[in-house]
Amino acid sequence: MSYPNSHPRARRALLLLALVPLGASAAESEPTTPLASVLVEGQHLTPDFSSATRAGDDITPQTTVDTASLVRDVPGAALNFNGPLAGQVQYRGLFGPRNTVSIDGMHINPGGPNWMDPPLHYLPRPYADSVTMIRGIAPVAAGIETLGGVVVARSRQQAYGDSRQWQYGGSGSITGASVDDGLSTGVQLGAANDTQRADLGAVYEHGQDARYGDGRIADSGYERRYAAGNYGLRHGASEYSAHLVYDDTRDAGNPTFPMDTEFLHTAIARLGYRHDLDNGDVSARLYYIHVHHAMNNYSLRETPDFNSMMDGPDQRRVPAKAYDWGFDLARSLRLWGGQLQGGVNAYLARNSAVVTDPQMAMFRVDAFDDAVRNLYSAYGQWQGTIAPATTFAFGTRYTHTHQNVGAGGVAASLPAAAQMLAQNFAAADRSSSDNNVDVMTQLQYALQPTTRVELTLARKTRSPSYLERDAYIPLETTGGASDGNNYVGNLGLKPEVAYEADLGLAWQQGPLSLTPRVFYSRIHDYIQGVAVDGSASDLDQATVMVSTLNGDSTPLRYENVGAKMYGADLGWQLQLATAWQLGGAVGYTRGKRTDTHDNLYRVAPLHGDAALRYAHADWGADLETVFAAAQHHVSAANHDPATADAETAGWAIVNVAAHYRFVASGTRVQAGVSNVFDRDYADALNGYNRVQNSDLAVGERLPGYGRNVYLQLTQSF
Repeated sequence: MSYPNSHPRARRALLLLALVPLGASAAESEPTTPLASVLVEGQHLTPDFSSATRAGDDITPQTTVDTASLVRDVPGAALNFNGPLAGQVQYRGLFGPRNTVSIDGMHINPGGPNWMDPPLHYLPRPYADSVTMIRGIAPVAAGIETLGGVVVARSRQQAYGDSRQWQYGGSGSITGASVDDGLSTGVQLGAANDTQRADLGAVYEHGQDARYGDGRIADSGYERRYAAGNYGLRHGASEYSAHLVYDDTRDAGNPTFPMDTEFLHTAIARLGYRHDLDNGDVSARLYYIHVHHAMNNYSLRETPDFNSMMDGPDQRRVPAKAYDWGFDLARSLRLWGGQLQGGVNAYLARNSAVVTDPQMAMFRVDAFDDAVRNLYSAYGQWQGTIAPATTFAFGTRYTHTHQNVGAGGVAASLPAAAQMLAQNFAAADRSSSDNNVDVMTQLQYALQPTTRVELTLARKTRSPSYLERDAYIPLETTGGASDGNNYVGNLGLKPEVAYEADLGLAWQQGPLSLTPRVFYSRIHDYIQGVAVDGSASDLDQATVMVSTLNGDSTPLRYENVGAKMYGADLGWQLQLATAWQLGGAVGYTRGKRTDTHDNLYRVAPLHGDAALRYAHADWGADLETVFAAAQHHVSAANHDPATADAETAGWAIVNVAAHYRFVASGTRVQAGVSNVFDRDYADALNGYNRVQNSDLAVGERLPGYGRNVYLQLTQSF
């Protein structure tokens, strides 16, 4: 038995706007695609609201092993590159905790304060079955704190059989890449009948420092081992499921961070239940995530010398831990001619991190002392037809957020300024609670069978993260901001409140289809780094003194400011002939502060891609260009004097790929070249180099990868 293939669109549908279940009631098991064949969608609320599927279904030009890079082709989406396994999804200028990412229905909380393990780190590319981004404003049922984009990812799981007879099979893949001498392998074995399913899988990935132009990006190697197992049982109208994951990442470089990943040991366990009813279904999910993490600045890179009070290099090591519990309960039913969804969610997160010096036992900073961030949420949402050619949706969500953190503390040997900051924090009220309300309404009207228009209005909220709130010592613990600044938190931060509007059109005329969207968002109390004035108070003076000893004399403090974001994005497709297709995506976002004349940090410029694809029954080919315009609208507040000019030039690269499928044997071969002309370029979303004695200067923006020749072999059986 081989793993069943999905409908052809499901191998690489980059712009599809189809519906999957929106709440926690998403099915616990569905047929999966073979290893190395990944579905990537741009998805929307209404089932048939426009479809612009990219052809060349099995073509996946590979430039990085990072799963987050798969969303690049969704209009408005981009990748914040921090390292080979530390990329973050950006959607319409928002990234990090403002975006919601779920894997198999689980919300993932990174284990460390610099997000060396962002959520999609825990779904290696060879094990990803689908990565779906909701275009536009996400429905409230899509998750808690959906102020930004929403990514719904699924791992590969064995499908049920169609008889009582047990069937066995699996698939495996191996990929080699020249740009980093990388090797990526994956295997999955499964067994199933019509009432039970089980599978085991494993992934191994390894790479050296990546090449660019005539040099290498020092400290960009990686090594990861990943294992997963699934079991499902059907009994009548009910299904029970269990899911286990273990991720072991070691010696992963992060050249844009002050430290590298020494190790990440992560265990994930999930139990699921679903029961089908005559008029809907009920589902529940309980999961636990444990991350044990350590990072340092000496095992993979030359140790920097940043502390003027100490002689010689300054070694730092930060062990960190995260413990998370999640629970979802959802009910859906057909009501009033539409579908009503409701449910409750709880997510309990606990993080800790300690800064140490391996060469000095008396050096210690309890940077995050058992930081607690608990979310308790309930939602309701209805969607249905209210008039001919008119669909309406309305939803609301209430979330109670409780946060607390221990007193922290620093070693007695540290300077008096550090003692002052620690004592002030210990004496403060470190507990807070927020009551947030999200509302979303959407109206869709069919102007004609091939033209639909959609208007969505929403109020979305987000409470501050523990990093933004609880950092009392100025450190470069920024959740992957990669701007070179040290930050200090703010216990008085208010929740962000965004008022959003999105207008979309789906138009098709013969072989041409377009899905343009325009959007506007006004964000009150947007959380942003603001320069600390060392002369304003004794506490601010101490903050600047400690930050200077930690390598940055111009630290930032998280503050509530005003912000607005607006722009447009477009997906398009032109069917040239039965087997030939042109398609692409383009997005533009403008982010501004409304309390000053500054720009928001790390917003992608005008960017997109266009591809010519040929798809035959057994083989296909892809010629693609990826481009970005110059970015001159950069943040002055976030620019650190130690980094290069924040503005970037425009660029474009060309990728080619082809594949052939041996149907009888279940073998598939793919080969390709990314950045065919070995173009030297620097993407505006790449962070700044922090590694000494590299081919790149310290503070220089990381370049894009050079020419990459890769070969992939996939076998199903």
